[in-house]
Amino acid sequence: MPLSINTNVFITCAVTGSGSSQDRSNEVPRSPKQIADSAIKAAAAGAAIVHCHVRDPETGVGSRDPKLYRELTERIRDSATDVVLNLTAGMGLLVTGRSVGGDQDSHAVVRNMMCCAVNGQGAGVAAAISIECDVDVADVDIKKVQKKLTEQGARLH
Repeated sequence: MPLSINTNVFITCAVTGSGSSQDRSNEVPRSPKQIADSAIKAAAAGAAIVHCHVRDPETGVGSRDPKLYRELTERIRDSATDVVLNLTAGMGLLVTGRSVGGDQDSHAVVRNMMCCAVNGQGAGVAAAISIECDVDVADVDIKKVQKKLTEQGARLH
């Protein structure tokens, strides 16, 4: 069966760049308000997904502070912007692989490791618990993460 090109696309915008990109341009947003404003503008320009890290508003260095994530999330939600919000902690914290997204045809021709998807699910659960418990994601109780993953149907070994 020959594959046909799918012309339907989702645009993802990495609002805060990566690593130390805040030092490469003064246009890289730092505060939750600046990041939210950039995400909202990206969605208005056509992005379906905004990929956001939070940064220390003073230094621009990546942060895992749940209060910054909460402020960013609330600002975007309060704007009623129709966009998928992809929050990540970055800095090599939780996910050791890369998640691969696509449809059945693309997965048929790409070697895909399902453990990457589970890693992403675990990172998301840990981030949610971090916000719920108002603790740094590095301080989340791993037993809570394991319990939630099991409730979601993940098989842990």
